[in-house]
Amino acid sequence: MSALPTEVRRVLPDLVREVRDAVGDRLVGVYLYGSAVGEGFDGGEETDADVLLRRHLRRDHGASGSRRQISR
Repeated sequence: MSALPTEVRRVLPDLVREVRDAVGDRLVGVYLYGSAVGEGFDGGEETDADVLLRRHLRRDHGASGSRRQISR
């Protein structure tokens, strides 16, 4: 994590903790990209982070009611 901009290193643990508190075990990961992982980070209004959540489907979801793994 040392290659990340100082501001990102400072806020990332809190961000992950808050997201985990909000969504629990549905959290798959927090992914950084763009200036958040390189030079030029300015901490502005745009975010360079995606939050990936696991979605629990009900059995009656969709026409067939079956689940399908898309990728891992």
